[in-house]
Amino acid sequence: MRILFIYPNLNAQIGFNYGVAFLSGILKTHGHKTGLLNINEKIGYPMDWSRIKMDIALFDPQLIGISMVTNQYHYCLEIASAIKKEFTIPIVGGGIHATADPQGVMASGAFDFLCVGEGKTLCASLRID
Repeated sequence: MRILFIYPNLNAQIGFNYGVAFLSGILKTHGHKTGLLNINEKIGYPMDWSRIKMDIALFDPQLIGISMVTNQYHYCLEIASAIKKEFTIPIVGGGIHATADPQGVMASGAFDFLCVGEGKTLCASLRID
């Protein structure tokens, strides 16, 4: 399976998402291909829907995971909503914001699934064929 992670980290320090890295490692160990769009203007990847759309199409994922922290949630929602309009790819939301407000995130209609709590536990218990 091809899984694309999207990590909006705009107007913030350049950061490293340990959760996404850990999940990607587990998935790769089980034979899946993963990719990452680390959206941060300081590393040359600004919030640019046409570029994001092109990169999604090029990777051709079967599943998209969006990692969200509260101060980036509005970007996550914007990206997920735009993906829904252009693609038929399931979107999983995860991260601290999804864990803190799962009902609110799901009520947005932009996400198909949420990973609440430790994603590594969920990932280890799933078999994705």
